[in-house]
Amino acid sequence: MKKKNILYFQSGGPTAVINASLAGLVLSALKSPSIGEIYGARYGIEGVLDGDFTNLRGLSENDLNLLTQTPGMYLGSSRKNLPEDLSSPLYEKIKEKLLSFEIDCVFVNGGNDSMLTAAKLFRSFSLHDIPISVIGIPKTIDNDLVGFDHTLGYASAALHTVSLTKSIAIDGFSYKEGKIQIVETMGRDTGWLAASTDLLEEPYHPDLILVPELPIDHKEFLNELKGIYEKKKRALVVLSEGINHNAPKEKDPFGHMNFEGAAYEWSALIRKALGLKSRVSVLSSPMRSDPVLASQVDIDEALRASEAALSFFLDGKKGVMPAISRISNNPYRVEFHPVSLDSVGGKILYMPKEYLKDHHSFSEGFRDYLRPLLRKRTLFTDGCGVFMSLKR
Repeated sequence: MKKKNILYFQSGGPTAVINASLAGLVLSALKSPSIGEIYGARYGIEGVLDGDFTNLRGLSENDLNLLTQTPGMYLGSSRKNLPEDLSSPLYEKIKEKLLSFEIDCVFVNGGNDSMLTAAKLFRSFSLHDIPISVIGIPKTIDNDLVGFDHTLGYASAALHTVSLTKSIAIDGFSYKEGKIQIVETMGRDTGWLAASTDLLEEPYHPDLILVPELPIDHKEFLNELKGIYEKKKRALVVLSEGINHNAPKEKDPFGHMNFEGAAYEWSALIRKALGLKSRVSVLSSPMRSDPVLASQVDIDEALRASEAALSFFLDGKKGVMPAISRISNNPYRVEFHPVSLDSVGGKILYMPKEYLKDHHSFSEGFRDYLRPLLRKRTLFTDGCGVFMSLKR
C-alpha cells in the first residue's frame, strides 16, 4: 500500500507552543508506517503557493525536543487571505503544487482566520474532486475558538500575563505615592487574557480589569479610578487591547482592526481628566511567544492535539480539527474530539456570562477553570535557553 505524504504549515500569529504542535505532528508521523514524506511549507499559505517546502523527516529527536521550547514560528507564517471565489486561479495553483509533491493531507496550524483558510482549501478540493484531505490543528492565545474548552497557546500567554502583572504591581509599591500602572494585554475581541490576572491575590490583584465583554464608558472609568487612587495613592489597571477606544485603526487582510496601543489612550485620558501620572506596559509580542513562562499543560496538549490530528486523517476524516474537551478539573483531564473546520473558522468564543462579574474581578468558576492550565515548565538550567532555527 502506498504511503501517504503530508504537508504542514503555520498560520497567523505565534504562540509559545505552536512549534510543539509541529514537533507533535512530526513525532507522530515518524512512528506511523502509513506516512511517507513529511513536508513543511515556509511562510504559511504563501509557501504553499510558491511550492517552498522543506522535508521534515530529517529532524532528529533532539531537534524535535528543542522545538517544544522554541518561541516564534519555526517555519514562518502568513496572514494571506484566500479568495471566497473557489474558482480563483489561486486554488488551481495550490492544487498543482500539492499534486506535484503527491500530498495526501494538508495540516493547517492556526486560529479563527487560519481555519477559514483551511475550510476554503477543503471546500475547493471537495468541489473539484481533488483527493487531498485538510485537517486543522488549533492555535490562538486569544482562547476564542468556538467549541473548545480552551485553545493551545492561551495557557502560556495567561501564565506570562499573570507573572508580569504581579511584577508590575510590586514595582508600583516602590514609592509612597505611586503612579497609575496600566497593563495592556492582547485580545482584540475577547478578554480571556486580561481576565487571567484575576488569579492574583491581594495586594497584587488589579484594581480594575477591563475586557470587551464588559464595556465601560470614560466617565464611569474615571470615577472608579479616582476613588481607588484617593484611597490607595496608586492603582493597577489591566485592559484588553480591544477595549473601546478611538485610535486610528489599520485593518489586516482578514478585515480585523489593529487595536494595539489602547493603554496609551487611557493614559492620556487619565492625565487630562484627573491630572494623575501613569505608566503603560504593553505586553504585546512577548506574551504570545515567551518560552520561559510556557505552561507545561499547554506544551503537553499541543503534542497530543497533533497526534489526534494525524489519527483523524489516518482514520479517513476530512475537513476537521481536534477540539479540546475538559473531562475533569481534579484531577485535570481533557480529551480531543473532531469538529468541522466550518464550525470554527471566522467565529469567536466570548467569555461566558457566568464568568463575568464586574470591572474588579471575575467569578470563582472562571478562576477554577484557569488554575489547572497554568503549570509552569522548567526550561533553563544554565541561565540561557537553547532553541531551534530553520536554515533558510
